[in-house]
Amino acid sequence: PARNAGNQNGNRPLGAQTHPPSPQQGAYSPYQMYNTQERRPHREYSYDDSDFSSTITEADYRTPRAQGLLDRLIQELNGSIHDYEVVASKLRDRGYQEIFQTLTAKEYDRVIRNVSMNHQVKVACLLAKQIKTFLCAHCVAAVAATSEYFRSNMVEALLPFCSDFPANRGLIEEGLSEWEQIIT
Repeated sequence: PARNAGNQNGNRPLGAQTHPPSPQQGAYSPYQMYNTQERRPHREYSYDDSDFSSTITEADYRTPRAQGLLDRLIQELNGSIHDYEVVASKLRDRGYQEIFQTLTAKEYDRVIRNVSMNHQVKVACLLAKQIKTFLCAHCVAAVAATSEYFRSNMVEALLPFCSDFPANRGLIEEGLSEWEQIIT
């Protein structure tokens, strides 16, 4: 009863409007509903496959936990002198197994770049065995990340894993110098 007393005297409750809500202010206004998240970054998506790499990034592809595990692996490799053992020990962890099975060429490159040059070929082969669909793009990424002294060794070691080699061998050849193509 005390609440209604204010209304009987002509006083409006706090927040009451005297005019109908405009489309921009109404509770059911699409403009207001979609505009409430102004701080959220706007992303444009495309159905064009040729632009696929620019629409989905590593961060979009991986769950935060998986991305965290991948980042932790990179940090461990940076501080280790036993890179092969670090990666081999991660194969027992189910979280890392799932990451290794679905490594993109860009992620593969990132891992190989953080391995000391003496272990790059061994680690690349170890990871290549884990990746479900190892492509020539993975091989190109590994070659680009490898010390120039081991590039031909890297190609020779990874060719058997390339599932699309007959169709995409040109990608690998483009990444090699003339001399590397001769000796490989």
